[in-house]
Amino acid sequence: ERLEKERLAAEAAKEAKQAELERLERERLLAEQRWKEEEEVRLEVQRLEKERLAAEAAKEAELQRLAQERLLAEQRRKEEEEEAARLEAERLEKERLKAEAEKEAELQRLEQERILAERKRKEKKAARLEAERLEKERLAAEAAKEAKQAELERLERERLLAEQRWKEEEEVRLEVQRLEKERLAA
Repeated sequence: ERLEKERLAAEAAKEAKQAELERLERERLLAEQRWKEEEEVRLEVQRLEKERLAAEAAKEAELQRLAQERLLAEQRRKEEEEEAARLEAERLEKERLKAEAEKEAELQRLEQERILAERKRKEKKAARLEAERLEKERLAAEAAKEAKQAELERLERERLLAEQRWKEEEEVRLEVQRLEKERLAA
């Protein structure tokens, strides 16, 4: 009985260790998945930020170029007829305003993409947290089921031991009765 108990205890310890190893592996895989998702989102945000900065730099350079052209046109206006120079300045001003409007539209587009990427990251995080919560609930239910099974097995072992003790005591009682009868007969 002692060896059987030790064997059962060793078997239970082995199963518990295996369950722990499986749990740790699941946690590692989940952590790796989370890291990959967050890394993808971070790289996407970096890419969008680079595009925004590049667009901003290009628009700034365009504005500087147009500003320089406007100054040159003003210089030419001093040398040429005033009306022609005025028309040129108006044209350049329109181009500047158009470039500025395009820059603003591009910045808004990039901001919108950033917001969408941020929302996507939050949704992924929420989905991951929900998956983790459900996994924890499943593991808890599994552990409770295993504990209940272990308790039923323990009670069954105790019942069998009690039955065995009763049989042994009954045999002893019958043996005592038999000896007592033999003593009385003698």
